[in-house]
Amino acid sequence: MNRFGHIQFGDRNMLESRIYVGLLDKDTREQMYEIEDYKLRLRGICKTYKAPFSVTFMEGGYFHDDGSWVEENSLMVTLLNVPEDTVYAIASGICEEFHQESVIIVMDIVMNYNVRNRPGNKRSWRSFVRKIRSYFGKQ
Repeated sequence: MNRFGHIQFGDRNMLESRIYVGLLDKDTREQMYEIEDYKLRLRGICKTYKAPFSVTFMEGGYFHDDGSWVEENSLMVTLLNVPEDTVYAIASGICEEFHQESVIIVMDIVMNYNVRNRPGNKRSWRSFVRKIRSYFGKQ
């Protein structure tokens, strides 16, 4: 069971996981490959776990532990309805393949809104929101 185990996942509720990975090598602090090469490697990892994914390229920067400013390209991998343990396995595979110490994982419960099968009333949406708020301890 995962941490979202008490929330019913059905036709509308889905687990969205996002994995953020920087592309600088953990030892050399240099990007070793072209962006397309990283995407190809990422595609292979996700196919191994039969996990549907999308990927977004980002540019950014941060302060390293030693206080230096680092500019880095990153990828954000979005996974929908992939079990939590599989998300962690994919994250581990990314760390190994991309030579990283860590990645950032964000998990959220999202709602799939199908215009052909709209909720018949607002109560179903309110029920979903109540479940989310109770999970996160908000009233």
